[in-house]
Amino acid sequence: MPPFSLAAVLLAGAALCSATQDVECDADADETGMIQKSFLTRHSAQDEPPCLTQEDVDATIQAFMEAVPALSPLASNCTQAKTEASGVIATAYAYEVPNVTVQFKPTLTVAPYVYRPTAAGALSYFIGPCVCPGAVDISSAHPADSETCGVSEGYYAPDEGFAFGPGWTGWKEVTYGGTAKGGKEGTNFWYNLGGQFCHAATAQGPLCFTPTDGSAPTCVDKTFGFVPNPDPNGALKALLSTHHSSAQM
Repeated sequence: MPPFSLAAVLLAGAALCSATQDVECDADADETGMIQKSFLTRHSAQDEPPCLTQEDVDATIQAFMEAVPALSPLASNCTQAKTEASGVIATAYAYEVPNVTVQFKPTLTVAPYVYRPTAAGALSYFIGPCVCPGAVDISSAHPADSETCGVSEGYYAPDEGFAFGPGWTGWKEVTYGGTAKGGKEGTNFWYNLGGQFCHAATAQGPLCFTPTDGSAPTCVDKTFGFVPNPDPNGALKALLSTHHSSAQM
């Protein structure tokens, strides 16, 4: 019998005893209530994932920070860039989680494709016209021929390929901005965790992207939201359901 059907039977039994005002039945009702409470407690514990922790969300943020410079050298190999960037997005973002709309607002997008609620939109932002069929490297793929490569092929113009760095020279590293860039002392990020945020944690703070060409870092303000990974064997316990990024002035 399905769990909720069993619970309904137990509730119906308790209601029937209450209606009959039978003393012996009241004792049975008390026992039934205890069984029901025990069952529902066990059922809830088995079905719900544990609360997301700071360690869980920090691991996902760190994965994002490491992925960006790892993708940078692949500007010369669009095929590999597409494969690896797709893997990063599938691993860290909640695009495949049922009933979740990923609220991804990248730093450098323009209307009408400001927001990227699909994995295809995220991929286009990260590797630009490297998503286009037959693209070999970012230099030859850009600018994309609008007649042969557009949204139907997964390219959202005018995406440059953020993961390849400014001028496609690459990113050396991504670091925490810290208090110098407005971050919280000691943690860099402000968090909402536990309680009503048990399965909807958030983090907000600055990250800085350092180019490989020796120029000054570009710092951006990040707001991240997370949901539990429904895959118990997934690499990360927390998946990005929200990712808003804006450049610091």
